[in-house]
Parts: sequence; C-alpha cells; structure tokens
Amino acid sequence: MNTAIVIAKEVAKAASNFGIGYMGGAVGKALTPDDARKIVKVCVYVGSWAASGAIAMKANDYIDETAEAIEESIKSIKEARKEKKSPEKTEEKTKNIVVEIIEDIEKKEETKKEEEVDETIKKMDEYIKSVETELEEAKEDDPMKKEVEKLKKKTEKLTKGM
Repeated sequence: MNTAIVIAKEVAKAASNFGIGYMGGAVGKALTPDDARKIVKVCVYVGSWAASGAIAMKANDYIDETAEAIEESIKSIKEARKEKKSPEKTEEKTKNIVVEIIEDIEKKEETKKEEEVDETIKKMDEYIKSVETELEEAKEDDPMKKEVEKLKKKTEKLTKGM
C-alpha cells in the first residue's frame, strides 16, 4: 500500500479512536447520576467504554475499507496511464488513425471525382439544350424555309390541276 495512504489511514484511525473514546467518557459522565453508588458508576463507565470500543472498531474497519478503495483507484489510474504510454499500443493506435485518415481521403477523392463527372455531365446537358434551342430558333427564322414553303404550295397547286 502507498506510504502516504498508510500514514493517512493510521492518523485517521488515531483521531477516530481518540474522538470516540472522548465521546464514550462524556456519555458515561452524562448518564451517571451524582448520587449513584460506585458500582453503578463503574458499570456505566465500563459499558460506555465497551460501546465506544465497538464503535471504534467499526470506524477503523470503515477507514481501512476507504483506504483500500483509494489504493485500488490509484492502481487503476496507474494501469490506465501505463497502457496509454505503452509504445506498442501507441503505434497500433497511430496505425489505425493513419488508416482511417487515408480511407477518409480516398472516399473524399472518389466523391469529388463523382461530383466533377456529374458537374461535367450537367454542363454538357445544358450546352446540348442551348444548341437544340438555337437550332429550333434558326429553323423558324430560316429564309430557306419560307422559300421551301412557297415551292410546296406551288407544287400542290400544279399537282392538283393534273
């Protein structure tokens, strides 16, 4: 057990025992009437001494359990720090982190490429639509179209009469 914890535990036990013994004496004085016979006074003092002794034993057990719990906590913390500092675990964690970063970058690159392809396709679609629109407008404004229409009408007139 840690030396500081042992010292603290023993000091706590001594203080507890002293306080409980003092309280036992005070209880004995408070419960003993002044006109009681000596045998009654002895019995009250012995009883209060025994009760304070039992209470002190329980208090000491409680102090021991608390000190052990503190010691276990300290050991757990030390173990955790050792594991955290071990080169093998650090190397393994670093490898895992690097692998995760690389995978994340690859996913982003794939996503970026897909987004670039989608963007290019959208631009091409927009260009095709604009060309189609221009062709439609050109067909409507085409001077040859009017001439073709005139020729069709003449041809129809000529063919009707035949």
